[in-house]
Amino acid sequence: MQEILNQYAGNVTEKVKTLAKDTAVELTKKIQSIPAFHGVKAPMTRRKQGWIPDFSSRYFTEDVPLGTKPICCLAEQLNIPVPTLQTFVEWNTSILNRFSPFQKKQ
Repeated sequence: MQEILNQYAGNVTEKVKTLAKDTAVELTKKIQSIPAFHGVKAPMTRRKQGWIPDFSSRYFTEDVPLGTKPICCLAEQLNIPVPTLQTFVEWNTSILNRFSPFQKKQ
């Protein structure tokens, strides 16, 4: 990982800085603008009270711990605050109420 960072540090740093500036609304708009995501619906589960997100789907169990969380860790190493992403990761972790291999040990 360090070799990759050394080779692409400028490019990675700029991309992370771009994410750091985004609000939740801006991030949502960016995600919605990616053609590969068009037509992809959020996994939902029907309950007595109505529809709720399916928290057992890979979006919550894999994409955040193995995708978004490493971006937050990288941002931290680069001293780039990413409060929106960090809040989302913390929310996802609290929802799952499980250990992620990318969580910091306290």
